[in-house]
Amino acid sequence: MFGELVHDWVDHAEQDWNALNTLLSGDLERSTNPAATNAQQCAEKYLKALIVAEGEDPPRTHQLQSLLELLLPAYPQLAVLATACARLEGYAVATRYPGSWTSVQDAEEAARMSGQVRIAVRDILFPGEGGQLQLSF
Repeated sequence: MFGELVHDWVDHAEQDWNALNTLLSGDLERSTNPAATNAQQCAEKYLKALIVAEGEDPPRTHQLQSLLELLLPAYPQLAVLATACARLEGYAVATRYPGSWTSVQDAEEAARMSGQVRIAVRDILFPGEGGQLQLSF
């Protein structure tokens, strides 16, 4: 149904999702920043997969709200993700460098929000399959 590039974006998003779940099931207190970063990256790549599915090139940005705005005309049901996208944006870059610390609670919340984006996009790309949301915490 979709081209190889859409599936590549989904595969990369799923790698972030799997890494996130691995971090959540381990010593999360020692891995909160990477967990939050993987949550943001998973959501970003799913939104970009849907943009590619629409025949567009995704912009080179980590701004999830901007990506979501591009998708809303075709998929108004995604408007419910606005808060999740806004919250996840903060984990795109800052959490990869010194000076930023994410709490366990915030990392778990980022995982839940990423899961919301994941399921919503998968429901569009793969209707009837279900998002198979599984969090390990």
